[in-house]
Amino acid sequence: TNTSGDIIGDFSGGDLMTAFTVAFKHNRSFSYGGTVKAIYEKVHDFSATGIAVDLAVKYSSDRDRYSAGLMVQNLGRQLSALGTEKYRLPLMVRAGGAMRPRSIPVVVAVDGIFMVDNNPVVALGIEYFELQPFYARMGWNSFGSNYRGVDSDDIWAGFSMGVGFDHNQLHIAYAYSPAADLGTSHRATVTWSK
Repeated sequence: TNTSGDIIGDFSGGDLMTAFTVAFKHNRSFSYGGTVKAIYEKVHDFSATGIAVDLAVKYSSDRDRYSAGLMVQNLGRQLSALGTEKYRLPLMVRAGGAMRPRSIPVVVAVDGIFMVDNNPVVALGIEYFELQPFYARMGWNSFGSNYRGVDSDDIWAGFSMGVGFDHNQLHIAYAYSPAADLGTSHRATVTWSK
C-alpha cells in the first residue's frame, strides 16, 4: 500500500529449509543429536540465506512411558540479508516432556519455548496411536494469538492438526495450521530412521 493505505500491488514470499539430522542412543535412557540447516527466504525481489545448527538431548524412562528433552535451536548466522543489514537468527531453547498413560493409546506432550527476541510460548499436543501405522495428532500453542489482527475473532489461530504414517523405515506426516490473518500453513515431512 502507499502512505494513504491504497492498495497499489501485491507480492509473494516464501521460505525453504533443508536439514540433515543425526541422532545417537547413548544408553537405554539417554539419546542426543544434532541438525544442520540451510535456510533460504524470499520476499518480493529480495532473498536471504543462513546456516544453523540445533542440538538436543532426550531422556526416556525404562518402559518409554515418560520422556523429557532439551533443545537449543538456531545456533548459526545469516549469510546474506534481505536488505543491507544482517540480523541474528532467532535463538530458541525448548524444554518439554511427554507421557504415555497406561490405559489410553495416546501420547500427551507439553513444551516450553524460550526465545531471545520474544515472549515464552507454551505448546500442548496429543497423538493417538491405536491405529498404527497411522497416527492422528492435534496441538495448540500460545503463540497463535500473535497471528490475529486487532479486530480478529479467529479462535483457531494456534491450533493445528495432522496425520502420520509409518512405512518400513519412513515416517510420512502432514500438519494443517490455521494462522488467522496470516493464512494457513501446510507442512509435509518425510523422516527416515535406521
